[in-house]
Formats: sequence, structure tokens, C-alpha cells
Amino acid sequence: MLVAPLLMASGLSGGAYIATASLCAVSMHAGRVLGYGASGLVTRETLVGTLALTGALMTGNLMGKRLRAWLLNEKRARVLELGTLVVCVVLGVLGVGK
Repeated sequence: MLVAPLLMASGLSGGAYIATASLCAVSMHAGRVLGYGASGLVTRETLVGTLALTGALMTGNLMGKRLRAWLLNEKRARVLELGTLVVCVVLGVLGVGK
């Protein structure tokens, strides 16, 4: 939720925005895993879950890319990008998800 406004402010939209946001998500996930691993918090069980989440994240990104091309034109895609960001900010301000 914090990265999306920065990406949009830098002028990204469409496929470039989605790809960059996805790369950020994967990078943050990998960074957390490496940090937890360095501190001894990663066990065999947590590593299995981590790998499953990584696979699900990448699969979801690929599915989203294909569905986006099939279902959305550029105008609808832009409205969806901005609408999703606005909804997430409003939910965050309201404290949903604490």
C-alpha cells in the first residue's frame, strides 16, 4: 500500500506499474525470509510455507497478467489501478486489518 503511490507518482501505469509492483512484492518477501533466516527464525516448516507463498505470489501475478489482457482495456485498467489504491488507503485509514 505504501509502494503503489510512489510507483504511480514516478509515472508508471499499465503493465509497467503491475510488473514493478510485483517485483517489489517478491523482493520484500525474499528480504523478510532472508532476514528471518539470518536470525534463526526459519525452520523447515516455515520454509515450506514461504516457498508455497512465493509460488502462489508468482502464479497469481502471471494469472493476473493474462486476465488483465483478456478482460481490460487501457481505460478500465487505469480506473482499476487507481480505484484499488483508493480503497486500500481508505481501509488503512479506517484501521481495517489491524
